[in-house]
Amino acid sequence: HAGSEYSLKPGADYDKNVPESDESDDSAPRIDYPYMWDTELRHFAIDQGADIVIVHHPHIIQGFEVYQNKLIAHSLGNFVFDLSRADKKPSMILKTSINQQGFFNYEVIPVFLAGSLPRLIHNDAALRILDYLVYRSREMNTILLVDRDQFTGKVITDTLAYETYDTIVEKSVTYPDGSLYSDPILIKDRADFSQIVQIAPDDNYQYRVGRSLMPFGAFENPDFYQWELDENTSYDSTVVFRGNYSMKMTDTPPASNIYMATLNKHRFMNDLPATFYAKVNCSNLQNFTVTVNYYSSPGSSSYSGQQVENISVNNNSTWQTVFFNLDIPEGCQGFSVSIVIRGNGNRVGTAYIDDLDLIEWDPWFSNVGLRHLTPNAYYYMQLKKSGGQVSSQILYHETSYRPVVVPINENEITPISNVKLSQNYPNPFNPKTTIHFSLRHESKVELDIYNIKGQKVKSLIDADLPAGDHYILWSGDNQTGKKSGSGIYFYVLKSGKEKMVKKMLLIK
Repeated sequence: HAGSEYSLKPGADYDKNVPESDESDDSAPRIDYPYMWDTELRHFAIDQGADIVIVHHPHIIQGFEVYQNKLIAHSLGNFVFDLSRADKKPSMILKTSINQQGFFNYEVIPVFLAGSLPRLIHNDAALRILDYLVYRSREMNTILLVDRDQFTGKVITDTLAYETYDTIVEKSVTYPDGSLYSDPILIKDRADFSQIVQIAPDDNYQYRVGRSLMPFGAFENPDFYQWELDENTSYDSTVVFRGNYSMKMTDTPPASNIYMATLNKHRFMNDLPATFYAKVNCSNLQNFTVTVNYYSSPGSSSYSGQQVENISVNNNSTWQTVFFNLDIPEGCQGFSVSIVIRGNGNRVGTAYIDDLDLIEWDPWFSNVGLRHLTPNAYYYMQLKKSGGQVSSQILYHETSYRPVVVPINENEITPISNVKLSQNYPNPFNPKTTIHFSLRHESKVELDIYNIKGQKVKSLIDADLPAGDHYILWSGDNQTGKKSGSGIYFYVLKSGKEKMVKKMLLIK
């Protein structure tokens, strides 16, 4: 029972004002107050022999951490609880096995507190909860793999037992009239976005990727009571953009205001830019208004500000993307969203809404060849152009994980390798490439580049490195900074008695 209430991840420096005890004996409870903070204390427990650390108290789900090959669940969140804030409702079940050697097989099952009681979920909302845990676990160098068919996750304790593979996805990107910024596009398909391969037509693009802040904006759980609806607003299964449900708002003449809103206040997860996003299908409307109310925290009842946007929608009964950037007041951590429509007064006005979300954006990137860490929780991408094109085609890699299959020879005992060296990417390359390797244990590592004559071109690493994944960039230069010419090069990785060599091609 530990951690700071409502904290998003393990913290420190909270609850410092602990009164000192005047008691002289060691039984005084305040003398025994643990002054280690979250991560330090949980590591200490494992260092002293604990086989697993399970934490409750923050009320919010936090990520997983593998430490010394043992699991720390930094917060399982609530299980039966009556808090009304939206960030307190996603939760999880941690399922594990145990034998004489200890715990193994860590499975994560997402749940949601509806009416203060846990409910299993098997749809897009479950995946978004799991992907949030992926994001928070990756911050602690731990991989949580999501089974997108079974709606479960698995904590990986041995990264060398898995290999990655890429598939190419193609998407069309459109730009609103007169804007240099594209519509946000959904990029979470079957796996994780990892790298842009190409954007056409050629231009000096920038891009940013974003995470979802509203896991139930797809309206897939009508019985979870996440929305305040008037009598003319209801879930609909006949006209949907994606999934099984949308939200239908209907205004019958004479014209009046039809309303829907989030029932609970939601939370900004980081101090980052954000965008309102939705798919809408409208007919016979004169007004479509989105209001975002801002609060100092999700538990506050007083406004920190309000943003009202009158959206220009197409009244042609086809799906369109609507979005706008949020003007978040400084220090604001909570928000709520409401939508009001009004018909034209002559015919029945209708708005179907689907995939409603607030997108939290990472910073803009100029290097479209940048390789991003996977797995991650990126659901959206937006482009910034400099030319006059009205649309772009984007090719990008999705990265998946699969177990490494090792042939078994019953007559031979093969020592387990400490190192896994992957093929550089991209290959061929110009002017930069990334070399990826994994270490099972902390060890001394040397990584060198050689030309086809066997001459050393550059030493990239000569240091002790921790266990886990490592990504090293080579810019095609030698030890003095001079650019190397086109040709075949070799990168050689040494760790202890192990030595691995792979070939790559530089083309100019």
